[in-house]
Amino acid sequence: VMEVAKLIREDFLAQNAFTEHDYTCPLSKSVGMLSCIIQFYDLCQKTIADSPADAKITYAHIKTALSHVIQKVVDAKYTDPKTPVAELNKFYSDLNEELQREFQVLTDGI
Repeated sequence: VMEVAKLIREDFLAQNAFTEHDYTCPLSKSVGMLSCIIQFYDLCQKTIADSPADAKITYAHIKTALSHVIQKVVDAKYTDPKTPVAELNKFYSDLNEELQREFQVLTDGI
């Protein structure tokens, strides 16, 4: 929970008006970023809850195994705000699908 709160605080809420990617944030970008963070949180909770007692998965394990995907969620804030809405929607939809796939691979490996 605390790591997701950190994602929200540092990567979703924090803005810098002096950067090309952050001087404004269209609604579609905000919704896409937040949907990825929520998807990540939900998948973490489900994976941790559903893992068997003898092979318990912790957030530390998720963070290590899926660091590349977590970094993609963090880097989503660098998407150009001038990007067309359809392209933004596709980008965030693809990222959500990638999160699903990576968590599935992680849980299949137990």
